[in-house]
Amino acid sequence: MANLQKELDQIIKDAITPLIKTKGFKKQGRNFFKDLGKIGWCFNIQSSLYSHQENVNFTFNVGIFVPSAYEIYYNEPIPKFPKEYHCIVRKRISELKDVSKEAWYSYNENVISDKLFKQLKADMEGYILPFFNIDTIDELINFMLDGERWGPQGKAMLIIILKQNGFEQKAQTLFDEQFQYSNEQYKEYLKGLANRIGLAY
Repeated sequence: MANLQKELDQIIKDAITPLIKTKGFKKQGRNFFKDLGKIGWCFNIQSSLYSHQENVNFTFNVGIFVPSAYEIYYNEPIPKFPKEYHCIVRKRISELKDVSKEAWYSYNENVISDKLFKQLKADMEGYILPFFNIDTIDELINFMLDGERWGPQGKAMLIIILKQNGFEQKAQTLFDEQFQYSNEQYKEYLKGLANRIGLAY
């Protein structure tokens, strides 16, 4: 696997890093981050647990990070280099490509590196980079309110963002809905959150 990983790192360096760096991202291992102030962009190359000596599987993850929402939601300091799993919006390449099956890339001795290079570059240009067109907090709010269903963490962070940016009634309405359908344990968390940001429950 060491040789395959080394070869894969070179393909990533040649096919992905130049494209993502043109957008102003900083790199830490296989994680990339761009700080836009109120929000940030995250990009991650995730290796599969099922990779082995003869085959390496990996996929792409993207996310939008909101430092102020993270700090309040987790009640902890903002990470110095946010990762995709810190984000309020998180998506995999399969979701961006709108395919039902998880999209994993494979690299092994039977895969032609030039072909993989072209596929990675095409997916970066066709799906990953276009995702990073949300660059203001208002655009993020509109995106999240536009009909997509979010999990409890995403909804809670959206409530925080709405409250922080003057949409108090929307924040309260969304909070009331989430509180109503949460279990007792999460309701206790939501009560603490409401106290921290000034909502009623």
